[in-house]
Amino acid sequence: MSRHLGLTQRKIAEELCISPGTAHTHIKRIYAKTDLHSRQEILDYIESYVR
Repeated sequence: MSRHLGLTQRKIAEELCISPGTAHTHIKRIYAKTDLHSRQEILDYIESYVR
């Protein structure tokens, strides 16, 4: 997942073979479920669990 965070929603959709709208929805749901508000916050969150 973290390798996709530097990409645009359109590029994420292309790599995952989903529509850009679906990618947008997935990203928004990740924000809602984690109570995070940016891609950088998500990266920081992931890094805190990897270490």
